[in-house]
Amino acid sequence: MSLFRGEFPPLRPFQAATHEAIRQAAREGHKRILVCAPTGAGKTVQAMNTIRETLGKGRRAMFLADRKTLIAQTSNVARDLGLGRHGIIQADNPMLDLSLPFQIASCQTLNRRGWPDSDVLIIDEAHTMYKTWRDRIMDPECRSFVIGLTATPFSPGLGRYFTKLINAATMAEL
Repeated sequence: MSLFRGEFPPLRPFQAATHEAIRQAAREGHKRILVCAPTGAGKTVQAMNTIRETLGKGRRAMFLADRKTLIAQTSNVARDLGLGRHGIIQADNPMLDLSLPFQIASCQTLNRRGWPDSDVLIIDEAHTMYKTWRDRIMDPECRSFVIGLTATPFSPGLGRYFTKLINAATMAEL
């Protein structure tokens, strides 16, 4: 059974440019990239496009969030975009299914349960800088390609964890 159903909507021009900038950064050897875009710019849709590509290559992807509301919203967006076959790693969530290659996970739950493998890890609200994900992405055993998403790239210390900053769009451009 396919993990992706339907036709993914076309990215807006700045999202397509951001996607290409991420690919270029990866070709340059960056494994931890921070994408900055204003609230409402479609960072989650951008992330789902990357996840769709990852799954299409037979690889595993994880979207990490820090609040129940964000996990529920992300799951709904994924479902709306044809990526409904995903597990949710969160306390007492009935959608727990670690066998699926696409997971939406809670920072707090991963801190307690441990990290499943993923080829691509997308961190929502990266400016929150939870110790759980900071330790994970800096661990030499972590082989994930990491994309942080934020509208607030000025949190002290982000430069220690991400090696490339991509500005997706400004408020004026939106």
